[in-house]
Amino acid sequence: MVATTLREVGYEVSIICPAGKGFEKKREVINDIHVYRHPLPTKASDTLEYVLVYSMALFWKFVMTLRVLRVPGFDVIHACNIRQIRFSDRASLQALR
Repeated sequence: MVATTLREVGYEVSIICPAGKGFEKKREVINDIHVYRHPLPTKASDTLEYVLVYSMALFWKFVMTLRVLRVPGFDVIHACNIRQIRFSDRASLQALR
């Protein structure tokens, strides 16, 4: 809903999110919104697995943010995940300015 609303008012929107069942395509454009999906292991069941999943999500969010920064560019990135990961995206982009 946020992404489509921003697109409707003229922003270039990219979404970065994990791939999942029914959403396996790594990259696609839906309603003029660029969607980038990264791999993520199954859900964590203990602390070690949680740390692994969280670390992989951070890594892929960073890689995808750099990719989106280059092509197609963006006005807005809608990264769906927990607050710390969105913070890391913002910090990465500020460091690249």
